[in-house]
Amino acid sequence: MRPLIFLIIIFISCAPYTTTYSGNDSIKHSNDEMELFKNEYSKYDLKDVDTILDVGSGNGYFDAELFRFYPKTFFILEDTYIGYKKENRSFILVNGKPVYFKNNSKFVGGKDDSIPLPSASYKLILCRKSVHEFKNPAKMVNELRRVLADDGILIIEDLIPKFSGEIDPYCKMRHLSKEELLSLFPKKDFKLISSDTTTYPIKKKEHYNCNIIKFKKNIS
Repeated sequence: MRPLIFLIIIFISCAPYTTTYSGNDSIKHSNDEMELFKNEYSKYDLKDVDTILDVGSGNGYFDAELFRFYPKTFFILEDTYIGYKKENRSFILVNGKPVYFKNNSKFVGGKDDSIPLPSASYKLILCRKSVHEFKNPAKMVNELRRVLADDGILIIEDLIPKFSGEIDPYCKMRHLSKEELLSLFPKKDFKLISSDTTTYPIKKKEHYNCNIIKFKKNIS
Protein backbone atom coordinates (compact mmCIF):
# COMPACT_ATOMS: atom_id res chain seq x y z
CA MET A 1 0.00 0.00 0.00
CA ARG A 2 1.36 3.40 -0.91
CA PRO A 3 2.20 5.63 2.09
CA LEU A 4 -0.10 8.48 1.01
CA ILE A 5 -3.12 6.19 0.62
CA PHE A 6 -2.36 4.59 3.97
CA LEU A 7 -2.25 8.01 5.68
CA ILE A 8 -5.56 9.03 4.09
CA ILE A 9 -7.26 5.86 5.34
CA ILE A 10 -5.88 6.41 8.84
CA PHE A 11 -7.08 10.05 8.82
CA ILE A 12 -10.61 9.13 7.72
CA SER A 13 -10.93 6.31 10.22
CA CYS A 14 -9.79 8.54 13.10
CA ALA A 15 -11.85 11.62 12.23
CA PRO A 16 -14.64 12.41 14.74
CA TYR A 17 -18.00 11.61 13.10
CA THR A 18 -21.55 11.46 14.28
CA THR A 19 -24.84 10.67 12.57
CA THR A 20 -26.78 13.32 10.70
CA TYR A 21 -29.60 15.34 12.20
CA SER A 22 -32.14 13.60 9.94
CA GLY A 23 -31.38 10.29 11.62
CA ASN A 24 -30.20 8.64 8.41
CA ASP A 25 -27.31 6.47 9.61
CA SER A 26 -25.92 6.21 6.09
CA ILE A 27 -24.93 9.91 6.16
CA LYS A 28 -22.19 10.92 8.56
CA HIS A 29 -21.09 14.37 9.66
CA SER A 30 -18.09 15.67 11.51
CA ASN A 31 -18.51 17.25 14.92
CA ASP A 32 -17.79 20.65 13.37
CA GLU A 33 -20.62 20.18 10.89
CA MET A 34 -23.02 19.19 13.65
CA GLU A 35 -21.98 22.26 15.65
CA LEU A 36 -22.70 24.44 12.61
CA PHE A 37 -26.09 22.76 12.24
CA LYS A 38 -26.90 23.40 15.87
CA ASN A 39 -25.90 27.06 15.79
CA GLU A 40 -27.11 28.05 12.34
CA TYR A 41 -28.91 25.61 10.03
CA SER A 42 -31.38 24.40 12.66
CA LYS A 43 -32.66 27.97 13.05
CA TYR A 44 -34.00 27.85 9.48
CA ASP A 45 -36.48 25.14 10.53
CA LEU A 46 -36.26 23.40 7.14
CA LYS A 47 -37.83 20.16 6.00
CA ASP A 48 -36.13 17.62 3.75
CA VAL A 49 -38.77 17.93 1.04
CA ASP A 50 -38.48 21.64 0.27
CA THR A 51 -37.28 23.43 -2.82
CA ILE A 52 -35.04 26.28 -1.73
CA LEU A 53 -34.41 29.36 -3.84
CA ASP A 54 -31.10 30.83 -2.67
CA VAL A 55 -30.82 34.44 -3.89
CA GLY A 56 -27.20 35.53 -3.97
CA SER A 57 -26.02 31.95 -3.73
CA GLY A 58 -22.47 32.52 -4.93
CA ASN A 59 -20.91 29.28 -6.11
CA GLY A 60 -23.36 27.14 -4.16
CA TYR A 61 -20.82 26.01 -1.57
CA PHE A 62 -23.17 26.77 1.33
CA ASP A 63 -26.09 25.04 -0.39
CA ALA A 64 -23.94 21.96 -0.93
CA GLU A 65 -23.31 21.97 2.83
CA LEU A 66 -27.06 22.20 3.51
CA PHE A 67 -27.59 19.37 1.04
CA ARG A 68 -25.57 17.11 3.33
CA PHE A 69 -28.34 17.50 5.92
CA TYR A 70 -31.27 17.66 3.49
CA PRO A 71 -30.49 15.26 0.61
CA LYS A 72 -34.06 15.33 -0.75
CA THR A 73 -34.09 19.11 -1.13
CA PHE A 74 -33.77 20.74 -4.56
CA PHE A 75 -31.75 23.98 -4.69
CA ILE A 76 -32.29 26.86 -7.12
CA LEU A 77 -29.05 28.87 -7.06
CA GLU A 78 -29.46 32.49 -8.20
CA ASP A 79 -26.54 34.88 -8.57
CA THR A 80 -25.45 37.71 -10.85
CA TYR A 81 -22.03 36.19 -11.58
CA ILE A 82 -22.41 33.61 -14.34
CA GLY A 83 -19.00 32.15 -13.49
CA TYR A 84 -20.62 30.46 -10.49
CA LYS A 85 -22.37 28.09 -12.89
CA LYS A 86 -19.35 25.78 -12.82
CA GLU A 87 -20.24 22.21 -12.00
CA ASN A 88 -20.16 21.35 -8.32
CA ARG A 89 -18.78 17.83 -7.86
CA SER A 90 -19.69 17.40 -4.20
CA PHE A 91 -21.75 14.41 -3.18
CA ILE A 92 -22.96 12.48 -0.16
CA LEU A 93 -23.32 8.75 0.38
CA VAL A 94 -26.88 7.55 0.91
CA ASN A 95 -27.20 3.83 1.60
CA GLY A 96 -23.68 3.42 0.28
CA LYS A 97 -24.38 5.16 -3.05
CA PRO A 98 -23.21 8.66 -4.07
CA VAL A 99 -25.90 11.32 -4.49
CA TYR A 100 -24.52 14.35 -6.32
CA PHE A 101 -25.44 17.90 -5.40
CA LYS A 102 -25.45 18.88 -9.10
CA ASN A 103 -28.43 16.57 -9.63
CA ASN A 104 -30.37 18.37 -6.90
CA SER A 105 -29.57 21.91 -8.00
CA LYS A 106 -29.98 24.38 -10.84
CA PHE A 107 -28.15 27.66 -11.43
CA VAL A 108 -30.02 30.77 -12.59
CA GLY A 109 -28.19 33.91 -13.70
CA GLY A 110 -29.74 36.99 -12.10
CA LYS A 111 -29.37 40.76 -12.41
CA ASP A 112 -28.67 43.56 -9.94
CA ASP A 113 -32.33 44.59 -9.82
CA SER A 114 -34.32 41.53 -10.87
CA ILE A 115 -34.77 37.79 -10.34
CA PRO A 116 -35.57 36.01 -13.65
CA LEU A 117 -38.07 33.56 -12.17
CA PRO A 118 -41.88 33.26 -12.22
CA SER A 119 -44.00 35.17 -9.71
CA ALA A 120 -45.36 33.50 -6.56
CA SER A 121 -43.45 30.30 -7.35
CA TYR A 122 -41.29 29.55 -4.31
CA LYS A 123 -42.41 28.63 -0.82
CA LEU A 124 -38.95 28.99 0.65
CA ILE A 125 -36.45 31.71 -0.26
CA LEU A 126 -33.09 32.14 1.44
CA CYS A 127 -30.84 35.19 1.30
CA ARG A 128 -27.73 34.30 3.24
CA LYS A 129 -25.21 37.12 3.70
CA SER A 130 -26.31 38.75 0.46
CA VAL A 131 -28.85 41.49 1.31
CA HIS A 132 -26.11 43.99 2.20
CA GLU A 133 -24.68 43.38 -1.30
CA PHE A 134 -27.84 44.53 -3.10
CA LYS A 135 -26.98 47.51 -5.30
CA ASN A 136 -30.66 48.40 -5.58
CA PRO A 137 -32.20 47.15 -2.31
CA ALA A 138 -35.75 48.47 -2.91
CA LYS A 139 -36.09 46.74 -6.29
CA MET A 140 -34.55 43.49 -5.06
CA VAL A 141 -36.85 43.39 -2.03
CA ASN A 142 -39.80 43.87 -4.38
CA GLU A 143 -38.47 41.02 -6.50
CA LEU A 144 -38.18 38.78 -3.44
CA ARG A 145 -41.81 39.47 -2.63
CA ARG A 146 -42.85 38.87 -6.23
CA VAL A 147 -41.31 35.38 -6.53
CA LEU A 148 -42.31 34.36 -2.98
CA ALA A 149 -45.46 32.22 -2.83
CA ASP A 150 -48.40 33.67 -0.90
CA ASP A 151 -47.88 31.13 1.88
CA GLY A 152 -44.09 31.12 1.55
CA ILE A 153 -41.28 31.93 3.95
CA LEU A 154 -38.40 34.34 3.31
CA ILE A 155 -35.29 33.78 5.44
CA ILE A 156 -32.79 36.64 5.69
CA GLU A 157 -29.41 36.01 7.26
CA ASP A 158 -26.72 38.65 7.37
CA LEU A 159 -23.66 39.42 9.41
CA ILE A 160 -24.03 41.67 12.43
CA PRO A 161 -21.60 44.61 12.07
CA LYS A 162 -18.86 44.72 14.67
CA PHE A 163 -19.08 48.52 14.57
CA SER A 164 -21.16 51.14 12.79
CA GLY A 165 -20.15 51.55 9.17
CA GLU A 166 -18.17 48.30 8.97
CA ILE A 167 -17.31 47.44 5.35
CA ASP A 168 -17.39 43.90 4.01
CA PRO A 169 -13.80 43.23 2.83
CA TYR A 170 -15.02 41.04 -0.05
CA CYS A 171 -17.85 43.00 -1.69
CA LYS A 172 -16.79 46.42 -0.31
CA MET A 173 -20.39 47.11 0.76
CA ARG A 174 -21.45 48.24 4.23
CA HIS A 175 -22.86 45.70 6.66
CA LEU A 176 -26.40 46.44 7.83
CA SER A 177 -27.69 46.57 11.39
CA LYS A 178 -30.78 44.61 12.37
CA GLU A 179 -32.83 47.80 12.29
CA GLU A 180 -31.61 48.59 8.77
CA LEU A 181 -32.43 45.07 7.58
CA LEU A 182 -35.96 45.29 8.99
CA SER A 183 -36.52 48.68 7.42
CA LEU A 184 -35.92 47.20 3.94
CA PHE A 185 -38.97 44.96 4.33
CA PRO A 186 -42.03 47.22 4.84
CA LYS A 187 -44.85 45.91 7.02
CA LYS A 188 -47.39 46.46 4.25
CA ASP A 189 -45.51 43.86 2.14
CA PHE A 190 -43.95 41.52 4.71
CA LYS A 191 -45.06 40.06 8.02
CA LEU A 192 -42.26 39.47 10.53
CA ILE A 193 -42.38 35.90 11.85
CA SER A 194 -39.24 35.65 13.94
CA SER A 195 -35.92 37.30 14.63
CA ASP A 196 -32.96 35.33 15.93
CA THR A 197 -29.19 35.55 16.13
CA THR A 198 -26.43 33.00 15.75
CA THR A 199 -22.83 32.94 16.84
CA TYR A 200 -20.33 30.53 15.42
CA PRO A 201 -16.58 30.32 16.16
CA ILE A 202 -14.36 30.34 13.07
CA LYS A 203 -11.15 30.52 15.09
CA LYS A 204 -10.34 30.13 18.78
CA LYS A 205 -10.61 33.88 19.39
CA GLU A 206 -12.80 34.90 16.46
CA HIS A 207 -16.53 34.48 15.87
CA TYR A 208 -19.06 35.61 13.33
CA ASN A 209 -22.45 36.80 14.48
CA CYS A 210 -25.52 36.89 12.25
CA ASN A 211 -29.11 38.05 12.33
CA ILE A 212 -31.59 35.45 11.10
CA ILE A 213 -34.94 37.04 10.25
CA LYS A 214 -38.00 35.28 8.85
CA PHE A 215 -40.84 36.92 6.92
CA LYS A 216 -44.08 35.91 5.29
CA LYS A 217 -45.61 37.77 2.36
CA ASN A 218 -48.30 40.15 3.59
CA ILE A 219 -51.25 39.69 1.24
CA SER A 220 -53.95 41.32 3.38
